[in-house]
Amino acid sequence: SARARINQWISEQTRGRITDAVQPWSREEGCFIRLILVNAIYFVGDWISPFEENNTKERDFMLREGEPVKATMMRGNGMDALRYAAFNADGSFFDTPEEIAPGRSQGLYPDDDGFAVLEMRYRGCGLTMVVVAPSSPNGLPALEASLSSEALDAWIADLWRRKVNVVMPRFTMERFFDAQ
Repeated sequence: SARARINQWISEQTRGRITDAVQPWSREEGCFIRLILVNAIYFVGDWISPFEENNTKERDFMLREGEPVKATMMRGNGMDALRYAAFNADGSFFDTPEEIAPGRSQGLYPDDDGFAVLEMRYRGCGLTMVVVAPSSPNGLPALEASLSSEALDAWIADLWRRKVNVVMPRFTMERFFDAQ
């Protein structure tokens, strides 16, 4: 019953977004839980440059294996409260032109081993989300291998504000931490 009361409190604090944070526990030999310390945090943010709802549609999304799956994809054209840069496979800056004529993108983005970094700002709170995406699905393992806090800091330092067309899956994130 204590677990149910704790989960009820968490649900009330997060307006029903987190409902089962404390999972059932087992009583091992001589081990009884006497205290559970709980805190609940949730964040719901609005983008400074929001995606238009009428541009959110089912589209193909490429998995790492190169297979497409249907996903709800958000699309924003000419979003301007963003910082963006493209990079070569070795993490060096790739100088993309500020404007690209429709249908003329060949050679203007890194090859399949490159990647892009996009920083999207949330309204009114000073927070951002940084998206790092490979140029092709099979570039993900190499990108993951090169990812470090130092590399990410360097890439973010190279971002610059510009209008960007963005297509990405609609998503939610949940994370539970267990102090054991």
